Amino acid sequence: MIIWLLILTPFLRFVDDSKKIEGLWYAEHMQSVILIQSVGKNSWEGVIKEAEKSEWIGKVLISLTNYDEKKQEWIGVLVLPKTGMTISSTLHIKDDETLEIVGKKFFITKTYEWKRAKEQKSTNE
Repeated sequence: MIIWLLILTPFLRFVDDSKKIEGLWYAEHMQSVILIQSVGKNSWEGVIKEAEKSEWIGKVLISLTNYDEKKQEWIGVLVLPKTGMTISSTLHIKDDETLEIVGKKFFITKTYEWKRAKEQKSTNE
């Protein structure tokens, strides 16, 4: 029994941590609300649900496909909604209310913070 617990513990940790990224997040730098949800085993997507620029709504902003247990971060790509350019990215939980996203392209690195959205605004107002 103890051996099974030791074998399964890393997998249980991933499940617990991965659920923490699920939900609505506000990206102030884009003035957008992003919905992060599971799209398969160990795969997550962030879709723009609200944005100042209406043409961005519905676009996939981030795809996460790998989890680095040692660094406790997700690895994937950011897709710039304006150009469609893909950027290597990592995402980690800073605290229960904050995600830190780091995007890297060539020698340029940018870091963004997304805050948990309290509620989704209605687009019909």
